[in-house]
Amino acid sequence: DITALHCHLVQEWGWKTLHAPVLWQWVHNKVDKQYFRATLEHIARRAGTQSYDLEPLNESATQQKEALGGTVMGGNLAILQAGCGCYWQMQPKDTFILIEEVDEAPYRVDRMLTQLNDATHLNQAKAILLGDFTLRKESQAQDMHKTLQRFAQSLQVPVYRIKNIGHERDNKPILFNVRSE
Repeated sequence: DITALHCHLVQEWGWKTLHAPVLWQWVHNKVDKQYFRATLEHIARRAGTQSYDLEPLNESATQQKEALGGTVMGGNLAILQAGCGCYWQMQPKDTFILIEEVDEAPYRVDRMLTQLNDATHLNQAKAILLGDFTLRKESQAQDMHKTLQRFAQSLQVPVYRIKNIGHERDNKPILFNVRSE
């Protein structure tokens, strides 16, 4: 996972980066071909306008009537949380923060989200985008849903669910540090 690199390149150098399927997924045929092609289109700079379905998760998101504008950044929750206190720590002010995670239990996700919010002040973001939170055990799905819902309710900024961004077979690429609405 290159979340730390995303943060550094976006915040320190102002580069545009691509959150997309990782090389391991490509090599082991663990990504759907449509997302593989979409990633290549982004790399070749031939990708057109991208759209993503957003599901409101808190009152602020439900009441949001006008389009929000800003840039997107973020990545894997464990890496973002580990960066708290580092020079490349995510600075959420006026950005859309994308958070995804793979193979972490709901109680650990809860702890990481709490620390990330306390350390980075997520309420300064334009909005929070919760990508895929992949589980090893399907039996944890209900607990993960409750954990993410509780987190969303604790924030004053809009929080949305954005599907197919994370580490699953369906893994849509998204550009960081590009103006979005």
